[in-house]
Amino acid sequence: MKEKKWIFWGLILVFFLVLFFGIFIEFGPKKGDVSHVEIKVGESSYFTSEEIHSAIQVVLERFSLFPATLEKIWYSEKDSLKESEERKRTYQVEDVMILYSNFKTYKGEIAIQSGFNSSSEYQNWKWILVRNSGESWQLKDWGY
Repeated sequence: MKEKKWIFWGLILVFFLVLFFGIFIEFGPKKGDVSHVEIKVGESSYFTSEEIHSAIQVVLERFSLFPATLEKIWYSEKDSLKESEERKRTYQVEDVMILYSNFKTYKGEIAIQSGFNSSSEYQNWKWILVRNSGESWQLKDWGY
């Protein structure tokens, strides 16, 4: 009789564990989706296409922590240069690149707990990257 009780309670425990993990996977933290992102690299007299793409890769890696789907990321030299000189002094670096993006946050608490609005579109979100000669890009800041 004791064996049947243990089996019964063991099955109940397994059921609730499966239920809990199923709910956690469905509603728990999700990685940022960059699988369908549109990448646009404009002309640049300061950076090569490879340099811009390596900076974009840094952002894509960081975006995996965002509760959102990245829809578009781009480099606009005209817009980036407006802030670059000031940021060079602020961060005391040789190069500053500002990338821009559009993304849509996931629905629910995951977005809200991360400081975003649920199911919202964010446009012209800035990503500020810096480096010194011979170094890799570092993501210094992001936001509006």
